[in-house]
Amino acid sequence: MNTNCQDTLRRAFAYLSACETRTDASWDGPRDEESVRGRVETLAVLLHVVPPQCLMHLDAIADRWMERFGVEGRPSAVQLRQVARSFLQEHFALRPAINVHAAISRFLQGGFTDGFDIAAESSVAQRSVAQSSVAQSSAAESERAREGNRHLEMGLRCWLEQLCTATRWTHLPSAVPGELSESLDRMYVELYACEEVSRSDPTCEAPRVDVSAIASRTFRRSVIVGGPGSGKSTLMQATAIAVTRGRLRDFDMAFVVNLDEYARSLEEHPGRTIGEFFFATLECDGLDEEIAADRFRELASQHDRFLWLYDGWDEVPESLRVVIAERIEEESRHCVTLITSRPSGLPRLLCDESHVGTYRLDRLRPHESRALATNLLRGRFPSTDVESILKAVLASSELNEYACNPYLFSLLVIYLADAKASRGQINLGEVLQQIVGWVRKRENSKSPVATSLTTEHVRAVSRMAYESWFKSQSRRDVYFGCDLEWRVERVGLSEVPILRSRFFDRADTVVDEYRFLHDSFQKFFVAMFVAEDLHEEEQTNFIDQAMVSVKQFGILCYAAALPGAFREVCYRSMECWYAKEDRFHQITIRMGRIATIAGWKSDRSKKLVPSLCKRLLHVVLHDADSPVTAQAVKVLAELDPRYLLKSASCRSDLDLRVLRLIVEHAPSELVCEYGLNEWISDCSEQSSIAAEAIGETSGLPANRSCLPESDVQNEPPALLECGERDRLMIRIASSAPDHSETANSLGRLVGQTYQYGADVVSMIAMDECLQQSTRALAMDALRSSSDRSVLKKVAERGGVSLANGTIRSLLKMSASRSVWLDRQWLEGRILRTTRGSERRVALAAYYQTVSRRSHKEMQCKRRFLARLTVDALRNADRTLLREISQMVEGASRVGAAFLADGEVVDELVHSMRRLVRHDESLDMLLTESATALCGEGGTPDEWVKWVALLDDASKAFRETSDPQRRRCLDGLVQRLGRRLAKWDPAQLLQRAADNESLEAVLESFAVRSHWLVYSDRIMDADGNEIACRVEGPMSTVQFSTPEAIAKIAQELPPRQRSDFLSYWHVVAEGGDQHDAVDRETIHRVICTVMDSQYETSLGEHLSACYDDGRPPSFSSWKKNLTRVVERYRHDPELLAHLHQIGLGNKRVKPR
Repeated sequence: MNTNCQDTLRRAFAYLSACETRTDASWDGPRDEESVRGRVETLAVLLHVVPPQCLMHLDAIADRWMERFGVEGRPSAVQLRQVARSFLQEHFALRPAINVHAAISRFLQGGFTDGFDIAAESSVAQRSVAQSSVAQSSAAESERAREGNRHLEMGLRCWLEQLCTATRWTHLPSAVPGELSESLDRMYVELYACEEVSRSDPTCEAPRVDVSAIASRTFRRSVIVGGPGSGKSTLMQATAIAVTRGRLRDFDMAFVVNLDEYARSLEEHPGRTIGEFFFATLECDGLDEEIAADRFRELASQHDRFLWLYDGWDEVPESLRVVIAERIEEESRHCVTLITSRPSGLPRLLCDESHVGTYRLDRLRPHESRALATNLLRGRFPSTDVESILKAVLASSELNEYACNPYLFSLLVIYLADAKASRGQINLGEVLQQIVGWVRKRENSKSPVATSLTTEHVRAVSRMAYESWFKSQSRRDVYFGCDLEWRVERVGLSEVPILRSRFFDRADTVVDEYRFLHDSFQKFFVAMFVAEDLHEEEQTNFIDQAMVSVKQFGILCYAAALPGAFREVCYRSMECWYAKEDRFHQITIRMGRIATIAGWKSDRSKKLVPSLCKRLLHVVLHDADSPVTAQAVKVLAELDPRYLLKSASCRSDLDLRVLRLIVEHAPSELVCEYGLNEWISDCSEQSSIAAEAIGETSGLPANRSCLPESDVQNEPPALLECGERDRLMIRIASSAPDHSETANSLGRLVGQTYQYGADVVSMIAMDECLQQSTRALAMDALRSSSDRSVLKKVAERGGVSLANGTIRSLLKMSASRSVWLDRQWLEGRILRTTRGSERRVALAAYYQTVSRRSHKEMQCKRRFLARLTVDALRNADRTLLREISQMVEGASRVGAAFLADGEVVDELVHSMRRLVRHDESLDMLLTESATALCGEGGTPDEWVKWVALLDDASKAFRETSDPQRRRCLDGLVQRLGRRLAKWDPAQLLQRAADNESLEAVLESFAVRSHWLVYSDRIMDADGNEIACRVEGPMSTVQFSTPEAIAKIAQELPPRQRSDFLSYWHVVAEGGDQHDAVDRETIHRVICTVMDSQYETSLGEHLSACYDDGRPPSFSSWKKNLTRVVERYRHDPELLAHLHQIGLGNKRVKPR
């Protein structure tokens, strides 16, 4: 038809929207072509009409629809899908695959000429013979068709019978080897996947899709990638059952093939196709697999209603992958194909065409883990409380990630229910020992003897894990396949059983790198080597190292749980460590955990346990406000709960907060036995507080938003099921923007992650003719879209033609998703806005998103925020200053460099000096907000000012009796103390001895950062000494203080000062490793950080050193550092400081 592109798209929109409403569309679509195209693409994908990978052919498909249905037609989604698939089959016109054996047979019978080039010199007589045999050939073909139908019918009947009755398909094998299988209907929990889309935002959670949507959206082939134990095989089995029961309406039958078994069959039958292998595995008497497969292929190419499910691409040997990939391609020309693989299988080999979809299995959500645990316990442990099991799993930072992997979580739930360990402390070493044994037994039960996972394989893995953990100079959680192969070949083994086991997963789909499936596996295997293969002296040295290093202590916890002589070695070491108590009892806490794990309480010969309990009880009763108290309560409740409860029940002066902690951590039956059960109901309210005090986080940074608290939803909306979310988007795309249903649907879409339809929502948000409330809802809904390109497109238009409500939503989207807005427009918005809530949102967006797009942009941002802060201080604008302090506290420290501006520092110091002098005219509310901004500095000279202010504030705090002033001074002291803990822990150690506020700061920092604090030194979480207090005139040489750096920098010429400070900032960022780094590397770091588009605290400090934003050449920079050393060659004290940070030492560059 001679219609233009827009008319064709509008007609396509009418077809698709009518599929949703089941009637003629009351709205004929938007006017402009871009809006129409966006809606048509969204509807075509979500209605499963056009595969998302084939949207580039949408115009041609729409033309085909017009030709097929005309203007008045009302096709269904099924009809539209059939026409679209027919066009795509023609477009990707690959020649139908020919079965070589059948082709030769037909050619010899004279009835097959297509695909074979008969010689041109054939005689007329030969052609006449061929013509005379047409009638005979036709009859033979008809007979062969009947024979093919008979064999195909026999095979399909046999397959359906097995699928509905055979235990292999109707039941799931038990997670624990040797146990009876469980019914699929009773055990299965719906699994979801996430589509890999190039334009999706990697920082945003990807939207989920179910397997029915994957199959319906697939044209020819899709690959589903998942790690070991993620449920790939179970998904294939459940999908085949679902198709058979009619739950996937786009398919009539599904067929499952194990690619590992098919690869092994090629050793005996190298020419066998996948179809032939499938029919051969049915073991049906009288069935000819070649005839059945050939007829099936012909039938499938005509109807396009069959689904191939190929499981285990990663198990195909590399030597056969090219061959099997070609045969998969042959079958996918006629059927829709889904293939599962681990990342280790390099599934990208199957995704080399644009129309191939790629998905990755998503981890289990909490409600799905709960459902799986309920299904697991229903049959074997009906009386076990599911919630107690889940609570025990989630309480452990090591094990809570198990709840995301179906296989590991199943093993863990069964172990906890069987051992009844959910009521007490989970012994991680025993848990991992049992799980490793189960994994090994399961792998051996399905593998030939030649590829069994033997004890020697396990020992090789433990040795490799140990050597990588302690001796690797690079990443110690990554293992190269060649290195693994070399290690096991040394003991005469093959690496194949290890790589095929569930211990390892491929870390990269291109590079030959592997990592353990879970971090706890790596730690367990390291601990196994420590406990079983090291000599006693080496074990003692390891224990001494582990007691001061948090990372090694985790290994010790696993090793102490393993049976054997290592426990005795560990006990003797603990007796020595009992006399090495630190200032905040962290050694005692660690010893208590080891005693619990090793089970020394039940061994009366272990006299150390009663002494440990007494010391822990003393810590519990000492100070209820201390974060160490919560640690001690938890450890003592695990080590000897009766002793703790008996002591608590006998004391009338016990603090109520401590009592709640005791009741929370002690076993409930013992709490009731000692008469403390009336406190049980109060424990749940305190659990979150106790968890923060204990500090047992997962190690991930807190996901705090820089948005004001009033703009952050306390409870995120409940996530909708995939189908319900897609139906919402279909209604939005098929309805008029001003329809009431559109606004309701947009409101429900807020907080739901989605990919397709973001274009439609963005067009609604930018439609100037709509009500501002609808546009604001659309903007809020965009915040959860994973399509970052759409967010950028909306942000580029900025605040053009947007009312206040929509602008507020735009700013919230910018702040929460870090989408850049125009800096000048944002600055004008901040200055013009008078309403506090709107200004807070604008400040959050400015602070979060105006990043280092260029050095000039960064400098402008710093100057603007610095000027805003200075004006707020000078004008006593307490509202603005509170908003600035909330902005800084609500986000990371990155971006706070404007507080190091000299003018800001001077103004803050001046304001705090007024507090110290007890200025009566000082606004205390303004001062409280200003306190939260103190402590930043761009140069050592500014840090010296803060240290002097800290001393004066500490003195004023001791002398004043005014409660309000004491509160402000105490807040200032603690704020500067926390900053001092990062600048110079030695000075904090020095000052905390006679200052309770600083003592509390040091204690909190030590618990949170896993420091060991002694009277004369501090050791960090890795066991390195980071501070030392030495009496004497040269005490400052031990660790270079800000005063010494400031004194050096003040006397240098400008260029030498800039180069010296740039060097010092990099060295300070790298900790105590500067001696191992050459100057060229440090200069390269400076250049890389300053050229980066990402904003970091180091980048801000370096940019402050160079006004032009460019570092000098390496030769000039190195010469200036040499001149700095020469300047202080005759000043021994300052020269010692330079040596301390790595300058002036004679170095030999490694060859």
